[in-house]
Amino acid sequence: MRKQIAFATPTNAPDPVTKSREAAFRDLTVKEEFRNAVIRFKAGPTWLRFLPSIQGSEYDWIMGVDSYQDLDGVTLVSPTTFDRNNTNLFEFASNWIRKNRQELIANKDTNPGGIRLWTKRTGLAWVIEEQAPEGERLRLFKGSLYDGARGGSTGLAYNIHLDANARDNEPNSPTQGELIHGNVTDPHSGRLIKIDKSAGTEYANYKIAFGKNPAPLEELLALLTDEEHDMICPLENVVHIPTEEEQRDALRRYLGVDLFSAIFGAQVVTTGGYTPTRPAAAAVATDEPVRTATPVAAPAAKPAPAPVAAAAPAPTPVAAPTPAPAVVEAAPAEDEAAKPYSIKDISPMLQTKEGLQELIDNRTRIPARMLVVVQEEAAEAGLVWPE
Repeated sequence: MRKQIAFATPTNAPDPVTKSREAAFRDLTVKEEFRNAVIRFKAGPTWLRFLPSIQGSEYDWIMGVDSYQDLDGVTLVSPTTFDRNNTNLFEFASNWIRKNRQELIANKDTNPGGIRLWTKRTGLAWVIEEQAPEGERLRLFKGSLYDGARGGSTGLAYNIHLDANARDNEPNSPTQGELIHGNVTDPHSGRLIKIDKSAGTEYANYKIAFGKNPAPLEELLALLTDEEHDMICPLENVVHIPTEEEQRDALRRYLGVDLFSAIFGAQVVTTGGYTPTRPAAAAVATDEPVRTATPVAAPAAKPAPAPVAAAAPAPTPVAAPTPAPAVVEAAPAEDEAAKPYSIKDISPMLQTKEGLQELIDNRTRIPARMLVVVQEEAAEAGLVWPE
């Protein structure tokens, strides 16, 4: 007897034709609570009012950030965007590949499909879309700041910023030297900007035009919901700085397990970043001189007699172990100074001549897999590596 087959009509089945944007592409440039606000232009004209810089921000109305955009569908901002001391595993992996597997790096002529661990400049700005439905008017503009230096078309954010700052250069013009469109973000006299997206082409083209009349912000802000109004903040507050775990996951997927393991495989994760693992024999050889160093142990042993004297009835052997705790206490201080550098320690030190010199002075703490990188960086900086 054949089994009975039941048919049904799913109510929330995904469209088989439409590719899931979330599955295909994850843009983690901004924090999760702001991602739905990022504007996605439809074909045709969109009128936007760009907001001026928010009080408390260190950036202008368009903020530029560096992001890794070629990670197989994942976009992440550089971890060092706001703090050069943050661990940047992308930079570390890029340096390692450049020193050890340079043939894997992308080249438009010889290896166009190669590894691209470099950043692209992206612009972020707050905008109000006047004609959008209620509750969808406040938007985060996100566009390329590419300046065309390597060929190809310049980015949308770059073009907007360039046109907004264009000045009248006509000789004998009464407005010579002044901004052609005025201050486009001024709260009172700023203007709307039209972004006209082309339709039916593989790569979208955008045309930019500026409104002729002022668009006071007070009137446009009144159109926002309370939730939208409260969302406005300095642009640096919307940027998502990737954690070390997010960096590792992105690199593992992008580079593949074999190459990822070649770069990071001999290392373990600690709270301070990546710390090279050491064989037990090496650890003993490194620690032994510290634990037997009498000059360190001697000062710590002096406070011990007081407790011994108080315990007068105790036999003499009780006092004998007192030097041992002193040696154990002294070991961590010396051990901390002698332990190998982590990637988190080394990455910022490679950026300055002073940091490189410090690495040279403490070269015994440099992990073996990082030694060549540091030596070559030091040579490029004109520093001498001791024999």
